[in-house]
Formats: sequence, structure tokens, C-alpha cells
Amino acid sequence: NWPGIKLFRTIYYLPVILAASPAALLAWRYMFVSNGGFVNISLRWFADQFFVFDWLYKYWIYVAEGVNGFYSGVATAQPVGSLKYTLPAVLSVLILLTLVGDWNKAKRERVQQVAEIMTIVLLGLIGASGVLQKPVNLSWTFIATIIVVGFATVNHYQGKKGLSRLWLGIGIALFFISMVRTISVSDLSNPDTMKYAVGLLIGIATIIIAAFVVRWSSRRYQLIAAMLGILLLLIVVRAIPANFGDGGWKPLVKYITLSSTVNTQLEEDKREIAALISDLEQNEELSDRQKKNEIADLTAVVYDYWKVDYSRSLFSAYWIYGLLIAVLVGLWLLDERYPKARTYLLGCSLAFFIVFGLSTYLDGRAYFDGFAEIEETAFVEGVTLPNDVSHYHFVTFRDRTAHLPEDTRVPLWLNNELWTKPSLVMITMWSSGASMLIFLAALKGVPGSLYEAAEVDGANGIQKFFRITLPMISPAMFYSIVIGVIAALQTFESIYIIRDPSGNNDASLRSAAYFLYTRTFNDQAIGQGAAASWILAVIIVTLTVLQFRYSRWVNYEV
Repeated sequence: NWPGIKLFRTIYYLPVILAASPAALLAWRYMFVSNGGFVNISLRWFADQFFVFDWLYKYWIYVAEGVNGFYSGVATAQPVGSLKYTLPAVLSVLILLTLVGDWNKAKRERVQQVAEIMTIVLLGLIGASGVLQKPVNLSWTFIATIIVVGFATVNHYQGKKGLSRLWLGIGIALFFISMVRTISVSDLSNPDTMKYAVGLLIGIATIIIAAFVVRWSSRRYQLIAAMLGILLLLIVVRAIPANFGDGGWKPLVKYITLSSTVNTQLEEDKREIAALISDLEQNEELSDRQKKNEIADLTAVVYDYWKVDYSRSLFSAYWIYGLLIAVLVGLWLLDERYPKARTYLLGCSLAFFIVFGLSTYLDGRAYFDGFAEIEETAFVEGVTLPNDVSHYHFVTFRDRTAHLPEDTRVPLWLNNELWTKPSLVMITMWSSGASMLIFLAALKGVPGSLYEAAEVDGANGIQKFFRITLPMISPAMFYSIVIGVIAALQTFESIYIIRDPSGNNDASLRSAAYFLYTRTFNDQAIGQGAAASWILAVIIVTLTVLQFRYSRWVNYEV
């Protein structure tokens, strides 16, 4: 034991007791004050005393504001051009690189798990986008049918016949109630009403066939698989118009050939604006106000095209994730039976995603650079840009990353959307002592005989850490991850205390629990608040089940 270790552990754990206290959170609020707060004063003092810390301090502000500025641009649903493809392309390359080399059972299991996780996430994203539509996307009826019949089939296969019948009974009851409700409150002459009625009828028919037609046998499993496959195909077909874009395959062909989808049109737009400005300068009959109005009109047309029409011409990034899933499924099916075909598929897929990622990144840069030049031209000419354009396309991101921060720059913890999330991270780290106790107990539970045996076999420190320590403390890691995810989704007290009462930073601080509170009590939308609470509960249960489903890395052997 090191001297003072008990005192250190006590101090480290003490914030856990104080974390839920409003007084402690209020203290953090006062410490985070941008001008004169304890945190900024301390950081500035260390920067003045140590030149290395001053250098690190500036770069820390630069990186934090750059990353959060980029994220805030994406989170506000501003068009990002082809950059929306770059992240899935990079993710695909990283996943496929782990599969390069000799094929083995571990890689096959990894491919299966990654494909399953990505399929669940992709279906959830597509389904969530349908829920937000008004009226709700009909595909959710098919998704619900797949869930009911799928769980019933799996439970029956596992010998849980009572639970299987319960799934089918609940499914029939809910679909029947929905059918009666749809017909009773809607006009049957309305095509949308008939569309939903037909979708619900398909769901009821699928569940009835799965429940009563053909005895449980291999033939019944094949029939159910075929029906669920048809429903999945219907979902995909319905998703194509909404997610593929107006431009069809044209953008994809250009990205594969390292061509640009924006340069030519951007150059034409910039030349048109420059020509208009030149003509107006030579026209002495128009007043300055009239000249500005004409420039503003043309700029508005250009912005409208790049914000709306160009974005519509691009297909959804979901298709890139879907392509990665298809590649993983192909590798899993080829397995060890067709090694050459598997190698060709892996190599061609890697080459495609590398070229695709590089091309979309360069095209995205051209997209943003073109906007920056048009904005600069409008600013020089004194033209007021159209509404919602003043902060368009990561203006904050560009401003913050144009140069290193000045010596007087300090983090605006609670007054700027770039710093509200880092402030929450600091508060959470301050109160993370409970995990320290769990990991400490897990480390003490690792048998010393394992380390002695490893030393006899010639293992070094790194090998002992990855081969012994991490596997032996994996149950503690798994427990901390599960509890941490649940706690993160329920974050409320710290947000409520440090938020700006005027609501200036609500958007950047909003969590699921805080959104539930504001809709229920501030907006008096009690029905939506109740629905949000149930959705939050379903999300928590779903994530927890998925974490247990993919917890094979946890080692419970002693």
C-alpha cells in the first residue's frame, strides 16, 4: 500500500455522496462562470505559470471548439453534402481491415455480431424516421409484425411455448384494436385510411398464419421465414423513394470515379454572381439599394439550390451502412468453403470504401469551400443573406478553427453550445468514484497465481494486462457499461441546475429525461410527456438486452 492511499480513495469517492446534492451542482454552476469562475481562473493561472500547459491549454480549446462546432452543425440537421458519406465509409474501412489476414472462427463470429448490431441499428434509424412523419410511416406496421412473429418463433424454438402464444395473442389483439380504431375514426374513402387498413390486415394475416397454419416443424419455420422476408422486402421497397434521392445512381458513379458532384455547378454559380456584380457596377441607372437587392435575390436562389435541391439529389447515407451489412453477410456465407471468393469480396469492398470515402471527403470540402466563398462575396458586397443562413454550414466551426485561440480566450462553459457538453462531462467525471470501487474490487479479485504462471511462461507486462487483467475484470467492465448507459439516458439533475434560466443553452443541454420534463411540465403536453417516458423505457430495455446479447467478451471464469 502506498502512503495516503486510504485518504486518496476517500477523497475520490466523496463526490459520489455529494453528486446528487443540489448544493454541489450549484457550486459547479458558480465555478463554471466564464468571467471569474474558479475553473477558468485556475486554468488561466496554470497557463501563465507553465508555458507547456499554456500551449496544451490553447490546443485543448481549439480541438474542443472545433469538434463540438462540427457536431453542432450536424446535430442541427444542416445539409453537409457528401460529407455525410465519409463517416460510414471510414467506419466500413476500419471494420473490414480487422478481417484482413487468415480467416478463423473468431473472425466469423465477429462478422456475425457486427452485421447483427448494424442491422438492428439501421432498422431502428429507418423506423424512427418513419415515426417522426405525419402520419406515421406504414412501414412501422410491418416492423411490428416482424418483431411479434420473430420473437414468438424464437421462443417456441427455445421450448417456451407459453411465451410464444402470449406474443402471438398480444400481437393479434393490438393489431385488431388498431384496425377497429383506424376504420372508426377515419374516412374510408381516404386513400391513406385504406393504406393503413391494408397494412394492418397484412399484419393480422401474417400473425394468424404463423399461429395456426401448419404444425410446428421445419416446414412451418420456412413458411414464417418467407413471410418475414417478404415484409422486410416491403420495408426496403418503401424506403427506396425516401432515402435514395432524386439523383439516382449518378452521385455514386461520380464518387467511385473520383469525380466531383459540386465543382462544376459551384464554379458556374460563382461566375454568375461575379458577372452580375460586374454588370451592376457599370450600371449607373440603378441605386445602391437596387443593386444590393438584385445580388441578394441571386444569392438566395443559389443558397436555395445548394440547401434543398442538391441535398435531394443525394441518396441517404443509410444505403452505405446497408452495403456494409451486405458485404459482411457475404463474407459470413462464404466462410471457409469459398476462400478465394471471400478474399476477392473483402479486397474489392475495401478498395471501394477507401475510394468512396476519399472522394466524398474531397467533394464535401469543395461543397463547404464554395459556400464560404459565396458567403464572403455577399459579405463584401454588404448583402444580407436569406433567413437561417447567417449561421449556415458550420460558420461557428470555421470561425473557431481558423486560428489558434488568443491568450485571453477562456471556455464559455455555460454560455456557449460548444462548451455545455464538456461541462457535463467534467461533472460526470467528478462523480465517478463508484466505478473506482468496483474496479478496485475486481482487480483485487484477480488471482496472483495467474500472473506468476504468466511470468514463468515469459509474458511481459503488456501481455499480462491484455491476456489476464482485462479478461478477469471484464464482468466489472460490463456492469459499469450497462449501469453507465442507463444513468446517461436518465441524466436530469445536473442539466436542470446548470442550464441557463433564459433558455439560451437548452438545445445543447437537452437529454431524454430533460426533454420529458419540459414537455410535461413547461409545455403542459402531458400526453407527449407520458409517451416520451414509455419510449425512454423501451430504449433503455432494448439497449440493455442488446448489451447482454453481445456480451460474449465477458469472462466469468475464475
